[in-house]
Amino acid sequence: MKNFLILAITFISFKGYSTIFLIGVDGCSFNPSSLVNIYVGDTIRWYFDAASPRKTSSMNIPPGAQAWDVQLSATDQTFDYIPT
Repeated sequence: MKNFLILAITFISFKGYSTIFLIGVDGCSFNPSSLVNIYVGDTIRWYFDAASPRKTSSMNIPPGAQAWDVQLSATDQTFDYIPT
């Protein structure tokens, strides 16, 4: 019984789902322009919604986070980043 209780508490303490955040890339802007409450395992997805190619790059990320520099265009329309 004690082992079951410890196992149940362990599962309850972790977020049991992930969220996909969508960011539209249009012209020189992103929509939405900022995100809050992003957790490990969530997905941030940029999608191309412009006439000309645009780039998404990491600029202000936490220490240890993986950097990115990705060109979005009509042929490469999405980029997913999953915080770890």
